[in-house]
Amino acid sequence: MKPIALVFLIIFCMLNETVMSQDEAPVSRRPRGPKGVVGAGIGAIPMWFHAGTSEINLQLRSAHLPEFSNSGMFLMGGAAYAYILAIDNLRVGAMLESGSTESNRVVNELYQSVTYDVNFIGGTVEYSIPFGNFVVSLGGLIGGGANQFTLVQSPNVLLTWKEILDQYKSIMTDSQSHVFTQSTFVYAPWVTAEYIINPFITFRVAGGYLGMVGGTWTTDNRFEVLNMPELKLGNTFIQLGVFVGAFLSR
Repeated sequence: MKPIALVFLIIFCMLNETVMSQDEAPVSRRPRGPKGVVGAGIGAIPMWFHAGTSEINLQLRSAHLPEFSNSGMFLMGGAAYAYILAIDNLRVGAMLESGSTESNRVVNELYQSVTYDVNFIGGTVEYSIPFGNFVVSLGGLIGGGANQFTLVQSPNVLLTWKEILDQYKSIMTDSQSHVFTQSTFVYAPWVTAEYIINPFITFRVAGGYLGMVGGTWTTDNRFEVLNMPELKLGNTFIQLGVFVGAFLSR
């Protein structure tokens, strides 16, 4: 074989091998690699909390006050997390949520209202298991928060500023309002399912249990409430979320 023909043959073989290798190794656009993901994210997380209001409703019923709905309450908050480089698929972060629910009515010319406010904040730890663009995470939160009940009863009429002030001069009045507050230790185990829309946006759905261990109840931010019944307000929740950040394969 002539030398020039041999050179052309070698060049042809090299070009052919290069083209074949490019066809066999397409660029992967999935944000998940064989070891998972690194990066961080922040997002908004609305939450539906099925608060355990059965016991407080018994107390309200005995006082002839309106009761809370058993369907649950809406909370709104946010969360942020970052993956730890030293441990594959482990991420740590923080989360906060707050919300309220109210029930009111007019009975015998009296306006009655009961409001429940809850909030909490804490640190989070989660272990993620990637399945392509889908990720299942097991984790939870430990932190602190507060429960607050506001009970209001007043005449269902319009009052002037002077008439409201005059009520404080009288011992006998139909207007009553009290705020009951309790600080709590909060824990929340959960399971999340996430879909990686692209390396910068993820959508998540989570379900878990929000537990609260409370201390002493106070009223009007000053006085301790004696003989307060034990209220087990913790219960299950469902959470949605959209996170933005950088989620890179590793």
